[in-house]
Amino acid sequence: MDIFALHKELAAVFGPSGMEADIALAVKERLAGAADEVTTDTLGNLTARIRGKGKKVMFSAHMDTFGLIVTYIDKDGFARFATLGGAEPDYLLGARVVFADGTRAAVCADGSYNRKEPRLTDMYIDTGANAQSVKVGDAAVYGGEAVTQGGALISPHIDNRACCAALIAASRAVARPKNDLYFVFTAQAELGMRGAKTAAYALEPDVAFSVDVTDAGDTPGCKPKTQVKLGGGAAVKLMDDSVICHPDAVAYLVSQAEKLGIAAQRELLAGKGTDAGAIHVSRAGVPTGGISLPARHIHSPNEICRISDIEDCVRLIIAAADI
Repeated sequence: MDIFALHKELAAVFGPSGMEADIALAVKERLAGAADEVTTDTLGNLTARIRGKGKKVMFSAHMDTFGLIVTYIDKDGFARFATLGGAEPDYLLGARVVFADGTRAAVCADGSYNRKEPRLTDMYIDTGANAQSVKVGDAAVYGGEAVTQGGALISPHIDNRACCAALIAASRAVARPKNDLYFVFTAQAELGMRGAKTAAYALEPDVAFSVDVTDAGDTPGCKPKTQVKLGGGAAVKLMDDSVICHPDAVAYLVSQAEKLGIAAQRELLAGKGTDAGAIHVSRAGVPTGGISLPARHIHSPNEICRISDIEDCVRLIIAAADI
């Protein structure tokens, strides 16, 4: 599949945390013909099953994105907001956002804004001429189009639509799997891996792999510094703040990467978590690993990764299906 084209389509679909209906439909349409069955649960998780006779293997990629939600609108139509997921104020200032109905707006700073100590409470959304179309409770996501140049992908919502694209591509490439495969596109990950928790409880998998972005450590003055870099291939997760990956899952991914010539690197992510954190403690525990996509400027309007790294993630997901 054309990974860039697939990501571009998915990244353009509205779907902040808790409002995943449109992106779930878009994913379902792109799974047509690949899965034996596709289901949606109460929380909004979308699960595509490809039947096999072996172990029950779960792959998870969250389909929700970081967003803003309107909390107050003054008499002049300027909207204050809270966030749906973690955010850096520096990333938000000046960002263009779009609401579900297509209303475009910009994130601006008021007179109290201090560049040395930026606070979200000193920012607002300016909708201009369309101020009356926005209501308290409406959500917005970054606006902008995915572009590629020199093998790089620059786009909003690489977290985690690029990994959703990888999971779709892998599901379409798996033929007659020996294991019973469940490709789960989870909801509300940005608010605490909520969808992964209910999905793992319901499926009770024998083994699971979370597919998500991870911070690249190859930018100037990066803190904390990590070995993960763009162009280094898929990242095999060792741990993050939510999980210590099962040693058997880690060893299997590393061995398969070496055996099949898949570019791969080892990853430890500080200060953040993934679906793996919720999955591995489900019920009596699930052996869980992670396949990560190195990305820069996560939760900004312009995240950056490499197309080749997404493709290596696809190859490693396919290899993991035979665990």
